[in-house]
Amino acid sequence: MAVKFAVAMGAEVTMLSTSPSKAKDAKQLGAHHFILSTDETAMKKHHSHFDVVVDTVSADHDYEIYLKLLDLHGKLLVVGLPKDEPHVNPFELLKTVAALLVP
Repeated sequence: MAVKFAVAMGAEVTMLSTSPSKAKDAKQLGAHHFILSTDETAMKKHHSHFDVVVDTVSADHDYEIYLKLLDLHGKLLVVGLPKDEPHVNPFELLKTVAALLVP
């Protein structure tokens, strides 16, 4: 649903997934791009690229790979909550803290 809403609001949408089969779903939902999140080269290419990442994963996972994708004033919106408490390396949040300090 996040993809459909973002496309409907005129955003350029990139869908990320660990499953290559989701590329077809991304196209059907209207996403402009698809990135396989297990492809380290593709993920590094998009470091500091996105304004918003909507994380819908409800299983335990690494939030840091998504934090690295955010631009300076980017936002990580977590809507899929895993069973266990998430852990994030505080150094991955420095870009976010710097964004608050820079006018």
